[in-house]
Amino acid sequence: MFDRTLLALGAFRLEAVVLAPGETSVEMLGERAIAVMLVSGQARCNGVVLERWRQVPVTRTCRLDAPEGCVVARLAIDGQEAVHLGKAR
Repeated sequence: MFDRTLLALGAFRLEAVVLAPGETSVEMLGERAIAVMLVSGQARCNGVVLERWRQVPVTRTCRLDAPEGCVVARLAIDGQEAVHLGKAR
C-alpha cells in the first residue's frame, strides 16, 4: 500500500491510496469521518464495490480490498471543524 497526502487545507486532507492486486488496507477511524472515491482499478470499501468517481462516506472502520491494482482518493476532515460530521470534541 502506498499512502500519500496530496493536499492539506485547514481541517481538510486529500490523500491517494494505491493498492496492489490482492492487497487490503484497514484503518480504524473512531469518531472521525472520511469519504473514499475510486479513481482507477477495482476496489471494495467495507464490502461494498466502489464505483469510479462516486464518493462513499465512512466512519468507524474503513477496510479497502483491491482485487486488482487501484487508486482510491480519501478525503479526511480533522479538528474541531469536523464536529458536525460525528467527530467527538
